[in-house]
Amino acid sequence: MKYIVLSFDDGRKDFYVNALPILKKYGLTATLNVIPDMVAQIEENKLNQQYRNFMTWNNIKEVYECGIEIANHSADHTNNIQEIIRGNRIIREKLNLSFPIGFSSPKSEIFKGNFAEYESLLTKEGISYIRSGTKTKRDGYFHAFLYMLYKYTKSPSIYSFCNKRNIIDLRKSNKELKILPSVTCSYDNTLKQMVRFICKIPDESAAILMFHSIFKETNVGYGKEKWVTDEKDFDKLCHILSANEGIKVITNAELVSMIK
Repeated sequence: MKYIVLSFDDGRKDFYVNALPILKKYGLTATLNVIPDMVAQIEENKLNQQYRNFMTWNNIKEVYECGIEIANHSADHTNNIQEIIRGNRIIREKLNLSFPIGFSSPKSEIFKGNFAEYESLLTKEGISYIRSGTKTKRDGYFHAFLYMLYKYTKSPSIYSFCNKRNIIDLRKSNKELKILPSVTCSYDNTLKQMVRFICKIPDESAAILMFHSIFKETNVGYGKEKWVTDEKDFDKLCHILSANEGIKVITNAELVSMIK
């Protein structure tokens, strides 16, 4: 069995409108990383709810009741430790959660080199894990070159090779794994690239696919916004995941419970 996490950053309204119905359709779960200050801005200013806006707490509570994991993306979308703690406390209070929740690093700015600054969050502040991702500017020329190659050639093979390092092998000890890695899924990526990568994941391994927005062609910003995945492609991806008996879609929290 191989394990896939569908992780969504920010808590954007399009998750509620476009992604959630597809997840329900295929009986899949996901992890939603919420920015509490963005939710407050929507509710306090009573802004017009467009797809690019953020969900309300009522939306988020409904999502949680559908079996979606709700995690913290920092109160103000920064990696400031106090804002991470504040975001964690707001989410747990709003959803009446008595257990620790996960944290997803905004802009993937937490990495092995600065992890020591954040390690106390895992032991003292009710945060169960830290999820981050690759960052081309700090990954070196080799990975930057690979990124440019798969971006412009749309090569599924290069995309898989570049993200091989983000696969978590559940057969061995992961005691040194302090930060959960993730695979970026954006407008730069194709469905073929994502599917090829998933097919290349060995049995008893896991990978986190990091999304932001799921857009229909009629949504404002479609084709212009980098952090967007086409709704039809996401539907096809979910169909493939649900139809394959050798793949199980889980949440980040479930993944953490499986890591030795």
